[in-house]
Amino acid sequence: MIIYNLATPTAPGAVPKLPPAPAADPLASHRRLGARLWAARAGAGWSQQEAASAVGVSVQQYRAYEGGRSRISAVALFQLATLWKTDLAWFHAPDAPGSEPAAAPRPGEALPPGAKHILLVDDDPDVLRVTGATLRRAGFAVTIAASGDDALRTLARGLPFDALITDYAMPGLSGVALTELALERNPALPAMVVTGYGRDSELRALPKRVRVLAKPFTRTEFVGCVEALLGGAPAGDPVEKD
Repeated sequence: MIIYNLATPTAPGAVPKLPPAPAADPLASHRRLGARLWAARAGAGWSQQEAASAVGVSVQQYRAYEGGRSRISAVALFQLATLWKTDLAWFHAPDAPGSEPAAAPRPGEALPPGAKHILLVDDDPDVLRVTGATLRRAGFAVTIAASGDDALRTLARGLPFDALITDYAMPGLSGVALTELALERNPALPAMVVTGYGRDSELRALPKRVRVLAKPFTRTEFVGCVEALLGGAPAGDPVEKD
């Protein structure tokens, strides 16, 4: 059998030169560790000030840890992992299938070309299935999370989301608390909270640009609100229903 070599020819017996391997990103592990610090802290309900005080550093230094600009010491990481009741090994585990802790969400779906990627959060599996299907039919890519904690772990993995859509009333982390934590990490992330509680005081405290959609609503209304969210339309008041 004849094998044609289309690469640059070399002398007989010479070993062809391989292209140089791409340079490793020296800060990649710092960013991964920082993202997991953020997820563990948010899941424990701690502020950055509380975390910084616990390990004896300034808030600015701790923010550098979470932002991947500086690496936290092994002693400080052990202290926080113990306080937050988080498996220390998880902070260093590589981002590979099966490496996440048991509570971590499933990997997101492959994105259709050009589709906007939405993180959809609800504790009701039937709602997740119906709303997710509605968004996919409208041309969006959807990753689902069954709780606020699952959503935090998904965000910590660094997946590129174009919007966060979450139910308000959920066990554990509420939709409002999840939205606030998500915006702390990515202030530019468009977000919408879906609620059956109307003008609840906690909802009033959300930033003006966070959209609030009141139940019930039609599929057309829902898709229209998502499109407006991604298009940057003003959030305005919740949609009131009788």
